[in-house]
Amino acid sequence: MYIIIVGAGPLGVRLGQLAIDDGHNVVLIEENESRARRGLTELNAQILRADIDEEGILEEAKIGRADALIATSEDDRTNLMAVALAKVAGLERLIAVVNNPSNREVFARLEVATLPDPHRVIAERLFHFLQRPETDEA
Repeated sequence: MYIIIVGAGPLGVRLGQLAIDDGHNVVLIEENESRARRGLTELNAQILRADIDEEGILEEAKIGRADALIATSEDDRTNLMAVALAKVAGLERLIAVVNNPSNREVFARLEVATLPDPHRVIAERLFHFLQRPETDEA
């Protein structure tokens, strides 16, 4: 698969590495210069340093050949803009992190698969390990 990831924070970089390790092609879009540089040093992927609403950035990321776009930014406005622009470009497989639960309905109306509150998901998993140490996974 060819995957566009928006956001080169810890989640986006880790997701990119998982996809690359599984044999997929990845391009990351990140507006923050230091995060973009970090992505370059940690991943064997194309990193585009740009704001998602920069004219032509999705074309430069080759949206026409993409199988999916995953928005992992910590800013719901960035994630919403990313999936909306990708939808306009005709991409159907859209996934986004929703940081503020009150924004989930907007993403749902765009038919975007969402992961609400990733920090809660991690906290629940850690608490699960605390309660059942015999099921800890390495």
